[in-house]
Amino acid sequence: WSCVDLLRSCGGLAGDERPLVALLRSDRFVRSSGSAQRIEIYHDQIREKLAALVPPDDQRRIHGLMVRALVARRADDPEALYSHYRGAGDHVGASTQAALAARKADAALAFDRAASFYRSALELAPDSPVRFEWQQGLAESLPNAGRPPEAAQVYREASAGAHGWRQVDLRRRA
Repeated sequence: WSCVDLLRSCGGLAGDERPLVALLRSDRFVRSSGSAQRIEIYHDQIREKLAALVPPDDQRRIHGLMVRALVARRADDPEALYSHYRGAGDHVGASTQAALAARKADAALAFDRAASFYRSALELAPDSPVRFEWQQGLAESLPNAGRPPEAAQVYREASAGAHGWRQVDLRRRA
């Protein structure tokens, strides 16, 4: 699926989008992103100005439409899904996608990014049944990102909620 198809689906647009996309490109509002079928807003300031014009209720609705469209297309992009779930106000969905994005970042050796996503998951769903798993993921990402003192603190916090051998192991790691 292309970005244009996704926008057409979310916006309920019909007809040939090429003239509109060509006009937006010529006026430097959008540019290609990786291929001719993928477009992005040319500059963050344009994105921010346009977003500021959209009322908050409409922003949440648009993010919800994006979530539905991405899920329907089985998008394997936890970062985009995290952003849209969060924008839609769905903290459970956002936390789940943040954790998936964190694991993906860990696998790509992007440890700072992984830590940031794990923190987001923990903040959005502090009572999640998988909170301990996310805390441990955060604690393991931090030393790899060159932040061992922060990792020690997270391990200590995780050990407070653990019992038996797990508590001992987490204290040892701290």
